[in-house]
Amino acid sequence: MEAPADSDTTYLYARVGEIEHNVVAELGSHLFLCVPEPESAPFATSYQWFGLKTAESFPGPRRDIRDCGRCLSLDLWTAACLSRDVRRAARAP
Repeated sequence: MEAPADSDTTYLYARVGEIEHNVVAELGSHLFLCVPEPESAPFATSYQWFGLKTAESFPGPRRDIRDCGRCLSLDLWTAACLSRDVRRAARAP
């Protein structure tokens, strides 16, 4: 197998550097969370957190159930309680 020419190597390094720069720039505008496996269940399947029958019986608070499950997954206990109260207050006349 023939060794690559210096110009090929230079081109390759330039492209890899460009890709690295673009990936870092794009990922920098996002927030990533690491939720350990046991605590991630309410975050991933938050609509079924109270059971599928409950979610189907009460479709109105599905968003509240989802948000509370996500808050609890992240150990944001106060936020889990507060999010529903803030929404309720915002809908009040």
